[in-house]
Amino acid sequence: MSASATIAALLSAILWGVAYVASGEALRRNPPVTVYAGLLVAVVTVMPLAWVAGRPWRWPQAGDWRDLILASASAAAAMWLGYLAIARSSALQASIVDISYPLWAVLAGWLLYSQKMPNAQTLLGGAFILLGGALILFSEKP
Repeated sequence: MSASATIAALLSAILWGVAYVASGEALRRNPPVTVYAGLLVAVVTVMPLAWVAGRPWRWPQAGDWRDLILASASAAAAMWLGYLAIARSSALQASIVDISYPLWAVLAGWLLYSQKMPNAQTLLGGAFILLGGALILFSEKP
């Protein structure tokens, strides 16, 4: 992974952490649909950033639509369900469950795009992540 990709991934993780906590606070006073509607702000603010980054909008090609629709629908559903999880538990608990997403990304890549499965060390690391998350979740008092 390049340095710029590592920095982008780390900043993404940090911002997701902030988003989980801020969503938890917003969901104390607002229904999930109100918080979810805030994603429109994200779309409006990200579009200009794409121009600044030198990756302006282009109309998708015919072969892109399936992946774009799947990515958009999955992300939208994931955000909605994440807000429901935070509203019904806590940002910490929801984020602990959310860290299982690499497992689902590997499985989806294998099933949908014939990507190769990870090696044994990667799978073992994933198992440790899931085990650590389970330990945290089950050790918390309700």
